[in-house]
Amino acid sequence: MSEKPKKGVRRPSPHAVIDLSDRTEYRSVPADEAPLTGILLEMEASGRPLKRKPGQPVAHVILALDLSASMNAPTKFPVLQRAVGSMLDDLQRKGAADVLVSVVVFSMGSDTLIKAVPARRIGKQPFFRALESNKLCFGRYTDVSGALSRAGRIAYDQAKVDPTLPIRVYLMTDGRPQDMPRAMDSMEMLAKVRCDVHALAFGADADVVALQSLFSGRRGGTVKSVRSETIGSAFERVAEVAQRVVATRCQIEIELASGVVGGQVFRYRPARVRYPAPAFEGGKLFTADLGTLETARTYQLFFQVRPPERNETMTHLGEVRVSIPGAGGPITSTLRLELPRTPAETRTGEFRKDVRTARDILQALDASNPQAALRALRLRKTLYSHEKRDPGLIALIDKAVHLLESTRSLDGLSPGEFATLQAHTCTSGVQADLAVLGG
Repeated sequence: MSEKPKKGVRRPSPHAVIDLSDRTEYRSVPADEAPLTGILLEMEASGRPLKRKPGQPVAHVILALDLSASMNAPTKFPVLQRAVGSMLDDLQRKGAADVLVSVVVFSMGSDTLIKAVPARRIGKQPFFRALESNKLCFGRYTDVSGALSRAGRIAYDQAKVDPTLPIRVYLMTDGRPQDMPRAMDSMEMLAKVRCDVHALAFGADADVVALQSLFSGRRGGTVKSVRSETIGSAFERVAEVAQRVVATRCQIEIELASGVVGGQVFRYRPARVRYPAPAFEGGKLFTADLGTLETARTYQLFFQVRPPERNETMTHLGEVRVSIPGAGGPITSTLRLELPRTPAETRTGEFRKDVRTARDILQALDASNPQAALRALRLRKTLYSHEKRDPGLIALIDKAVHLLESTRSLDGLSPGEFATLQAHTCTSGVQADLAVLGG
């Protein structure tokens, strides 16, 4: 609980508001039953970035770019240049919020190209010449560990100077870290800094599974597969997100009521992640830092609870508390969780389709049979079509579904297609669902 303001001192109005809502898997449950019930929790922040004074940045974006020998191709290095150039165009357009940019490059070692420079002051052509002339350009190694260490140092220095500024690290690679133990150590150090981390797996040779083991489950923690046709959109998204962050962190706490026991917890969007079991401490309390929040974006968690057998019309399941930093102290929102009950010996109530869909997609992460994974892919295809996602990804899911139905194997996918399917199918750092998909 935040401290009360001193008498005569007015705190500034909150810069953001968090809306919370939930939908239970079953619309009602009989009083004499205690089925495991899923809850889909949604959070949406609205407001403005905490820093909006002229000349003050609203975020710091740190890019770590792979310049190894495999990037020396017409479909890679020039495409990367255009993508980063488009990002800079977005950050420099009239009316754009001020954003700091740092750039680390890596191959046989790592180097800091730009450190904490306002995006408006970065010229595209000088930047491109600096990339091309850098001593690391097209070296025969992929020093992800060095890149993460340098990015971590920049993030640490920034956090010391201004702990309220959102920091987001994006590592782009078309290969595989060549010293995974060192890369993991570097990521563990970076995880101690309050910043979001993301990975972009570029092309058919990018090792999505290795990147998932490094990034998934961290703050932010997305691992996206991009190709020549979509990498531009990915970097444009980096620019957009940097200007929409309203909180440097989001603390969530789910405390269950007496008689209610918690089960699994997943982050559903963005990035599908299963939190380590037991997710609820003592079966009662779940806590997590979800990282930065963007305005006008929906964040979703899915978790399971087992209600007690009680002869009542409404069972109190617990309470959700969410807190983000504000200029005058924490901004908090709470939500009371309840489950309608029906008379004993009636049938379990109707389920909500969207909550059941989320459950089926997420539980495919731990599925032990191809049918569960196949069902999850079909559900995802329906969702992606409704959301007008990348047509290439939807076509790939169609192809994967056809292969599973006809051969019970994904051997017909190319390495690039399989990498894309991995990035969009499993972001938890485990390979259970892909092992199932591979049959």
